[in-house]
Amino acid sequence: MQLPDPLEPLFAGPPGAHAELTAPFLGAWLRGELRNRSFAVAGVARATTSLGDTDVLLRHLAGGSWAPAFLTLDNPGTGLEALLALGFRDAAWSEVAAMIERNPIASEPLLHARRDDPALLRGLHEGHTNDRVRQAALVATIAHADPVPPGLEDGWTLRNASFIPLAQAALAALGPARAGVVILRAMTRLDAEPQHREQALLPVLERVGPWLDDATVAAILARCELLAAHEPGMWVSAGECMTRGGQWRHGLALTTARLATESDPGRQRGLRQMFRVFAAAAAAQGEALAPEWERHLDLAESADRGNYDEWRRCTAVLAALDVDRAEAILVAAWPAYVRPTDAFRYLRAGLSDAYLDRLAGLHVGLRDDLGAQDVLHGTRLTALGAAFALALARALADSKPKPKKSYLKALERNLEPAAYEQLSGLLAARPAARR
Repeated sequence: MQLPDPLEPLFAGPPGAHAELTAPFLGAWLRGELRNRSFAVAGVARATTSLGDTDVLLRHLAGGSWAPAFLTLDNPGTGLEALLALGFRDAAWSEVAAMIERNPIASEPLLHARRDDPALLRGLHEGHTNDRVRQAALVATIAHADPVPPGLEDGWTLRNASFIPLAQAALAALGPARAGVVILRAMTRLDAEPQHREQALLPVLERVGPWLDDATVAAILARCELLAAHEPGMWVSAGECMTRGGQWRHGLALTTARLATESDPGRQRGLRQMFRVFAAAAAAQGEALAPEWERHLDLAESADRGNYDEWRRCTAVLAALDVDRAEAILVAAWPAYVRPTDAFRYLRAGLSDAYLDRLAGLHVGLRDDLGAQDVLHGTRLTALGAAFALALARALADSKPKPKKSYLKALERNLEPAAYEQLSGLLAARPAARR
């Protein structure tokens, strides 16, 4: 069936008035023919670029669930799991079962979005041949049971568990003690498969959250420490896994609490690496770091030019802070830098004249230092703004001998053109040195 042109009148009438066009509309959307379109439903614009809005549009056409329309299409739904969870959340069980047969990967998000009869889920768990579907049915039963029957979680292995929200809901439903048993059992399995330990720990880390007790979290961190001896990036991976699980706020509280009492230098460093992952996630969400946690950033530890990701995280956190707080952190970090040039790793706009003067004095003082040339010539200074040109002029006015052409060329390359022009004018206006 062909879609009419224009489409806007389809959404002007009551829901279900054009139910026969649900499948054609959905097919056009899947083929990309409705990109960047918007239609008004009940006076509210709904964009086809939004899954939630697309669900609203389809429900208006269908007059309810559009799951039956999808099942008429020759489409496995691969990559559409998030949309399918919206469309099948109130579909008949037979339609859900048909969709799972078509796309077993969709079983977890579909079952998470629903509240199905435990008997149906138990039948799916016991009767299906696909292990992923079996596990999804079991975990959904746990997540939605109240209370969870004793021993129900005994068959949960965390294998084939890719949809994090469903597993997190199940762990929360179990309570700390029983959830800890599931997690510790999964980690015990790792000992029997040492060649997969790093990779196999990731599903555990993605499920760390406030539903686990301190003993379980301590066991997980101990495993991270053990694996970090062979995989240096393990602590960062742990932080990234928790962030993927949406638990960066919990991660901030967890790492800062443990840093407050931890005395082992290796564990301290690992916890700081995790902390920086969570702090950067907070910055990405527009949330500034709590003042009492600032010291855990440790800019000196992250200034190593061989560790771009650590530096990038700290830069993101500094950019999310107001300039006074960011400058206070920069000032506190300065004495701990391993190399003087590490101070140029963290540059941002709005810094005070006092800090810019200190930075400019360092820049000018290192201009003839052979070990600093790569940094001085390769570091862009545009973030500091025109005020840094004035600071450089003040520093150069007090310096001898006259700066070399190569140094001025480096400044020309790394300052904004207007800032360099201003600096050149200030230097040209200096009184000539007496012979």
